[in-house]
Amino acid sequence: MGISFSNVPDDATCTVIFEQEMALGDVTVLYRKWHGEGVTGDDFLLSAADTGGMDDAALENLVRSSTLVAADTPLSFSRTGDFICVRFNVHPV
Repeated sequence: MGISFSNVPDDATCTVIFEQEMALGDVTVLYRKWHGEGVTGDDFLLSAADTGGMDDAALENLVRSSTLVAADTPLSFSRTGDFICVRFNVHPV
């Protein structure tokens, strides 16, 4: 814990509606609700150092343990610098 999310890269195509640090299992994440380019969705941003080298399958299991994630939503993973972004619940507005 103690990760600073102040250096999380921003996505210039999205407007953040809400963000909150929270625990997901034993990992501190930054949860974001966003909209942009005719869609809305959610992200979990995680420090790569806090994930202990989890592969995408382990990250998917962790993310899907959250009640914020719709059961049938596809997940997309991106890694930028020291952070991993998992995007979910994306749908047109």
